[in-house]
Amino acid sequence: MDISIFDELICKIKENNISIVLLGESSHGIYEQNYVRCELVKRLHKEFNFNNIFIESIVKQSGKLGSLDSLNFLKEELHPVYHTSEILDLIQYAKDHNLKVDGFELAGRFLSKYREMKNNSLDGGRDSRSYRDKTMFEIFESQYRHNQSEKIIIWGHNAHMSKATSPCSHRDKVFGEFLFYL
Repeated sequence: MDISIFDELICKIKENNISIVLLGESSHGIYEQNYVRCELVKRLHKEFNFNNIFIESIVKQSGKLGSLDSLNFLKEELHPVYHTSEILDLIQYAKDHNLKVDGFELAGRFLSKYREMKNNSLDGGRDSRSYRDKTMFEIFESQYRHNQSEKIIIWGHNAHMSKATSPCSHRDKVFGEFLFYL
């Protein structure tokens, strides 16, 4: 698959000295989408030294990438929707090139609160979805504050990565909108 269609995007990243790139996906687990994103991540690393990948998943601790082999990291740290051969290849690339892999998905008390809000929703889930995006951003931001000098790739579903809330998203704000406040 040829990813040269991203050459224009790559030029904009270079011209504007961009340090955060959002990679959306219309659905999790689609081979073609994953493959292209993985190749784009590698290119961003090789050409512009993007060295930290945040993925919409629970990564308990990014330092574990160094202590686990790639397959165990994939199985133990990433959500099952990312258990694919192309993501495994990306994890191996990250390990071989000393890239960090972090997550920004809800866990623990945040996940419990989200589920409670979702189960008790009277507004079609708007409050719970808004809570999820805001909390995912706060999780990301707490890690980002320690890595501000790094170039970061954020990989998640389009519903979160958008720069503006769609009327059909059933959210007050999406993750991508919160990035403007950094």
